[in-house]
Amino acid sequence: MVSEWDEWRAKVMSRSADPGTSHAAARWMVVSGQLSNDQWAALRWIREHPGCIAAEVEAGTKSGIWKRINELESMGYVRLVGQRVNPATGRMQRIIYPNTQQGGQ
Repeated sequence: MVSEWDEWRAKVMSRSADPGTSHAAARWMVVSGQLSNDQWAALRWIREHPGCIAAEVEAGTKSGIWKRINELESMGYVRLVGQRVNPATGRMQRIIYPNTQQGGQ
């Protein structure tokens, strides 16, 4: 049985305009336990803000979630493409995009 919490998590991982396959993939990721709470929070934020940097993901999710980004990349859910300056530090950070070829649609 799927809890209401899992149903909500799956719902927020896919946008309302996404095709049914995206909704099904999101539900499977949650129900299967493939993504932890921190991972799905980071993935959701990245999907809503493609082209973000790790500092923005951390600020947007209000947690020290930067470690999850490397995990999501290893799992194929995000891709790190290019770099841009983090305005707060002046340092370069990798740009993060959801991987549309795997669950990150």
